[in-house]
Amino acid sequence: PVLYAFYAMALEQADRIEDAVRASHRSVELAPDSAMGWNRHAELLDRAGRFEEAVKASEEALAKGANTTQWKALHGKLLNRVGRFEESVRFHRD
Repeated sequence: PVLYAFYAMALEQADRIEDAVRASHRSVELAPDSAMGWNRHAELLDRAGRFEEAVKASEEALAKGANTTQWKALHGKLLNRVGRFEESVRFHRD
């Protein structure tokens, strides 16, 4: 899974976002309990404009124990992007 995560990072730096999304998806398939992997996948889906999928990936990250301020901020931002404004506001308050 680490190889795919690094590959996704390289693809993102080359501005090949959809390819990076595919690589990060493979990474979370191989390590489904990785909060960091799911969070990174959510970030790439966000960059690709795939907001609904990004919310689901972010929810997976949170379920796996992602609880840093940065990860919570990403989740709130994604909720806002998909029109879940009230939930986003409540999420930021907690």
